[in-house]
Amino acid sequence: MKGFCFVSILSLVFVYFTLQILPSEEWFTSEHYKDKKCRHLKPINPNIDLSVLGAERRERFKAVQRAIGHSWQGYTNIVSLDSYWNQGFIPHDDLKPQSIQGHSWLHYGATLHDSIDTLYLANYTKEYEQAVRWSTSYDIQTTSPQATKTFEYSLRILGGLLGAYSISGDPRLFSAAQNAADAILEGPFQASPTIVPRPFNVLAPSVSSFNECTWIWDWKWKATIQRLYQAAYTAGRNQFTKEHRSNSLAGFGSFGLEFSFISALTGDPKYKKKSDDIFYHVQTYEKNGIIPSSWDVLTGLPISHSGSLGSGSDSFYEYLIKIPVLNSCYYDDGMEMYTDSCTDSDKDHSKLYEKMVRETLTPFHVKRQSIGDDINSTKSQQSFPVDYSNHYDHLLCFLPGMLSLGASSKYPSGSKSLVDNEQHRLARQLLEGCAAIYRRSQTNLSPDTGSFRPGKFNVDDPSFYLRPEYVESLFVIYRLTKDRELQDMAWDVFQSLEKYCKISSGGYAVLKDVNDHKKGHHDDMPSYFLAETLKYLLLIFAPDDYVSLDDFVFTTEAYPLRKLQVNEDVLPLCFLQCRPPTPMPWTLLCFGGIIISVYVAMFFVVSNVSRTFLIALVNDKRKTL
Repeated sequence: MKGFCFVSILSLVFVYFTLQILPSEEWFTSEHYKDKKCRHLKPINPNIDLSVLGAERRERFKAVQRAIGHSWQGYTNIVSLDSYWNQGFIPHDDLKPQSIQGHSWLHYGATLHDSIDTLYLANYTKEYEQAVRWSTSYDIQTTSPQATKTFEYSLRILGGLLGAYSISGDPRLFSAAQNAADAILEGPFQASPTIVPRPFNVLAPSVSSFNECTWIWDWKWKATIQRLYQAAYTAGRNQFTKEHRSNSLAGFGSFGLEFSFISALTGDPKYKKKSDDIFYHVQTYEKNGIIPSSWDVLTGLPISHSGSLGSGSDSFYEYLIKIPVLNSCYYDDGMEMYTDSCTDSDKDHSKLYEKMVRETLTPFHVKRQSIGDDINSTKSQQSFPVDYSNHYDHLLCFLPGMLSLGASSKYPSGSKSLVDNEQHRLARQLLEGCAAIYRRSQTNLSPDTGSFRPGKFNVDDPSFYLRPEYVESLFVIYRLTKDRELQDMAWDVFQSLEKYCKISSGGYAVLKDVNDHKKGHHDDMPSYFLAETLKYLLLIFAPDDYVSLDDFVFTTEAYPLRKLQVNEDVLPLCFLQCRPPTPMPWTLLCFGGIIISVYVAMFFVVSNVSRTFLIALVNDKRKTL
């Protein structure tokens, strides 16, 4: 045993010093562009002219700006990102603002990646540059030794990098994003025997980037060790456990928007093809526009044939309309035809979306009833988004924004007015239903879940988890209609956040009970609060052309992806040859894991051989006696 420990430690020391003396070069200079003659994606100017806004709107914008700064400062002060970056460690995912600690569940710095584009749009230039440096100086996208959730990783890490690149044009961000996308394809996708990827997997730097980065020997040594560790994990998981054998529809069906964007940028169809293959596979099990929610990874078949629009499925349906819109594919109601830019895939996504709205959402996910004078002054019926007939979930408040976006995609030529569209009218009704749930509480914040009974609404989970869906719908519908009342509704939410959720030491915390703020908080600021809630609040008070819906589509995690115009006469975009270098600590940890695995395997082999030999020897002696 002593010999084992001594050899292991000696091996780690050898690897550490070997990697330290290997040459390390900057990987993101202009010398390392794939094409020497290239152009940058035009950045948005975050230094916007606030004088174009009225006094009240300008003050509201600045107030949300300050809230973003307060949240980010709390995260950076408590998590100490500088020390993490200097040592090459991956920072914590979330902030625990009350106990002044960090919390990790994704193991890839979720709040860091979730905040980059928000900081840029809020014009926190210094903080934005810090976040980019932290997220690109080392490869902290594919080098954690812990298994990560594929769905959340794609939405937050990949999406966050793509959104930040889309508005800033910084090629470092896209290089890190492509590394993340390739890690998904070569990790959870390859680890599955079917078209349904694993819901969890250890990630590793992409094989495809080995050939592009031959000059960074330091990178190749470390990346190889991470890939060996990934292979050992995957083999052990598949051979000895039953983990990660089921996946949700949202979990493997929500890659389409991000993958379509990467394919459009690079001209490489492999990303979009992967998401299209998943779409066409699940579409064969569609009934009334609904796809089963739970799937078996090993067979590629649905576990049950029930489905919903809520958690576990929501982003799949959201992307059915956002993918065609990203690709500038519209259905012109006036001409009764799709625009020329539509591919067959775009049309099929759009048709399934329309079928879902027509045959499932409207008849089964809209609750119309009165729930009493305690909500508002009228007893007339209102419309509420529900799942399973009478179950309210705050997540479903994304439906109004989705419906309005879908309605706007039918009129690209202005052939009709949006307000005359049936889907848009339903969207406004559902938005008013969500607003009624907010107004009903003592804090003007919505409970997370509830249920409808004749004439009343029962609260099931009274907590407010800083969720973004309601303000997302307010933002989308405001941008499409310019209805100033929606800005006032958004301001009401922001004031409640300031009053009931703000933590003086930094950040905001989940409110335990929207009807009794004295019960205090849950010690958590989810990363989506900076990525979505505060970003939508910022943009609803910003000038109307700032990140316009004419030019951008927002992912389910609120990252703005630019609608790209294909033009063969212009120079290609500037892309870097390489990916960020692998950090030292995880390399050593993974290498140590490999060493230990090898020694354990050798121990068992030697033990079994010795045992067999001794048994044979004893039997021979008995025979001679």
